[in-house]
Amino acid sequence: FRWGYYPPETFRILLYDEKADHFLLSAPLTRHALQNEYTVTVKEDRITDIQFRYDYLADVPKLLALTVGTILIELAVAYLLGIRKAVALRYIALVNLGTQALLHLGLWFIGFRLGTTGIMQVMRPVFLLPLEALVLGIEAFLYRRKLPKEQHPVRYAVLANLVSYTISLLIP
Repeated sequence: FRWGYYPPETFRILLYDEKADHFLLSAPLTRHALQNEYTVTVKEDRITDIQFRYDYLADVPKLLALTVGTILIELAVAYLLGIRKAVALRYIALVNLGTQALLHLGLWFIGFRLGTTGIMQVMRPVFLLPLEALVLGIEAFLYRRKLPKEQHPVRYAVLANLVSYTISLLIP
């Protein structure tokens, strides 16, 4: 056993009953993620039930807001660079929908494994940068294949991702 950033795979919950001046020890439990929530039921001086809870959907509203925000930012950059045809803007939005899903799935997985407080908040820009580089590569490749060359699709991808990445660092 070595205590580090991760709690052990198996552990127990130890409760202290102040009135009775004794401890209650649970059966062995298994770690699911760094940040877990358990509800313990105690009856007649013994632990009778333990319910594990992890809210997998808690981040969905933020994910949707970030995805919509990113698409709007990148469409604004496209418009400023002269990409104004509806078919091109729809394609950019569709590509961004896919790459944002990939990006946020990666961040969610990292957050699930590291927890949403402490180290994850400090390391977010470090984890975000390689994922953003992957997104940039995918978008540049797809835009180069589909958008007209005179619209400089790779330059657009770099600039749009730089703008949206910079803004994302300002969001807590």
